[in-house]
Amino acid sequence: MLEFFKTIVTGVNIIPTTLLGLTIFYWLTVIIGVVDIDFLDVDVDTDVSDAGPISGPFHGILTFINLADLPLMLVLSVINLVFWAVSMITYMMTPEFGELSRGLLLIPAFILSVLITKVITTPLKGLFRQMYKDNSAHEKVEGMLCSLLCDVDNVRLGQAEVEREGAPFRINVKVEEGESLKKGDKVLVICKDTEKDFYYVKKFKGVE
Repeated sequence: MLEFFKTIVTGVNIIPTTLLGLTIFYWLTVIIGVVDIDFLDVDVDTDVSDAGPISGPFHGILTFINLADLPLMLVLSVINLVFWAVSMITYMMTPEFGELSRGLLLIPAFILSVLITKVITTPLKGLFRQMYKDNSAHEKVEGMLCSLLCDVDNVRLGQAEVEREGAPFRINVKVEEGESLKKGDKVLVICKDTEKDFYYVKKFKGVE
């Protein structure tokens, strides 16, 4: 056991081990209630126009690793865990390599970890979509106030968090043509597009 702990902090192994340690620390703080599970979460806009596929390399990478459907910290946690495991296996399989060579091997190890994470997390997309749908399926959302979680316009679909008593939930939203709203704006839900499963919203102009 002592040899194991020595190995995971030896040389370049300290990098994946530190990342894994930070991940464990995060989930411990979630368990004891210090931070919310959505802490540091991000929202990836989904292009719903007919112009073609989503543009932008960074946006494409986020969508590829399922951040459009899953919480950021969940995806990062899986990446860090897989990266740590792949790095340890690589380290043990290359006893003749120097630290520089092992350091360079962390790059393909990380890329492989992202690909494995894609495979692991893809089945979870349906589960989280169903969770969001179940939260809003039995409650009338029209007329309720929401907070935008990202910038929204009439081309790009975004998400908003419905303000209500009890646990909040998220809905997909869009604005009428010509409008453009910013992350954090208070909006009012107007109606639902049942065919595409999103809600039209407009900026709330009442007194906050």
